[in-house]
Amino acid sequence: MLLGTYSCTDIPGEFIWQPGVLTQCVLEGSWILLEDIDSVSMDIASVLTGLLENHSLTVPGYRDAISITPGFQLFVTQRLISTISGHHKKHSNAMSLLQKHLFQINIDPLTSEDLKMILNDKYSNFHTIADRMINVFLLFSQKCKRF
Repeated sequence: MLLGTYSCTDIPGEFIWQPGVLTQCVLEGSWILLEDIDSVSMDIASVLTGLLENHSLTVPGYRDAISITPGFQLFVTQRLISTISGHHKKHSNAMSLLQKHLFQINIDPLTSEDLKMILNDKYSNFHTIADRMINVFLLFSQKCKRF
């Protein structure tokens, strides 16, 4: 899905290449966000490592090297595991492969006041119920973390 695939056309036996989202972003110089990078397979980690090391994308069966178009940016997120001793990164072989190519920025969770400011700024018509909405959000967020 990231790289692309061949698709059937209306003509029997004819196939055309449909680039995947990563290939499109590399070709167009767009930005892409890949969430939960710590959960990717080694195959994807290898493709991303090749892209970051060689500044080109290798798409087996399509093109050997697609040069990065200026403007392309790759952003990834990584989940933290909550434990008694705090939050920790999930370690995986894929992350070990990618780690040396990533610039890390830690973002703390938004406070209730931050959430209220954003909610009031974006949706001012909710100002009378903003506190209740945030409390419900935080209630569900905390319950989801337990599972």
